[in-house]
Amino acid sequence: MFVQTIMKQNRSRINNRYLWFFSLIFVTSVCHGALLDSGFKAEFEVRVKGIYVGTAKRQLDIKKNQAEFHSTAKPGGLAKLFSTAVVTETSAMELSGSKVKPLTYSYDQTGGKDIKHKSVIFDWQQGLIKFSDGGGKEFPISDHAYDMLNFQLELMHTLQRGTQEFEFDVADYRNLYTYHSRVVGKEKVSVPFGELETIKVDSRSQTDGKHFVFWCAPAFDYLPVRVEYTKKPGGIVFLTELKSLSVTEP
Repeated sequence: MFVQTIMKQNRSRINNRYLWFFSLIFVTSVCHGALLDSGFKAEFEVRVKGIYVGTAKRQLDIKKNQAEFHSTAKPGGLAKLFSTAVVTETSAMELSGSKVKPLTYSYDQTGGKDIKHKSVIFDWQQGLIKFSDGGGKEFPISDHAYDMLNFQLELMHTLQRGTQEFEFDVADYRNLYTYHSRVVGKEKVSVPFGELETIKVDSRSQTDGKHFVFWCAPAFDYLPVRVEYTKKPGGIVFLTELKSLSVTEP
């Protein structure tokens, strides 16, 4: 009995060492610019008020100086009893060094009662951001203009440059919002993917109270591995946390 106990303990130690070793190999394989150079696939769990409501899958495809960033969000858990809506977003952009230049953004909601097909065009020749929603409203383009997807890629580039405070003009399918952002510290977080060291970024719209908090992992090119979003002060908190991650083969 004693011998069996010792053998079990040794097996446990060996297994733990193997798990640590393979974990180290995986982390090493996805850092050092791999995500933003080659592209990636990531899956996130989505929670509202701490309750699991679904998943969001994101994929960055890169071809030379062109890229597309896709996101598909589906209900899960008890939320499937109340909603069948699927939200698909696509962002097309040019890449110039470590700078993201948005071209088009689309938002499609299907599968439920409220069907939506919206788009945004970044017309750099005319210097305008053009919305299909709201009667074709337009805004002047700034050199820090992005959409709801690719501004998170630009956030990754910005943190790699070591910038501590910055500003983004972000277009969703309805309107344009200016977010004032700043690094507020370092924090270790636990997400479904595991425990990760992160840089915490606070990002707020000064006009309507929209608020993001990003936890970005330096080991993964500063990918936001945890994001909190509220539409207004004191409003419902939407939380997304990284569940899985893989790098696209070059």
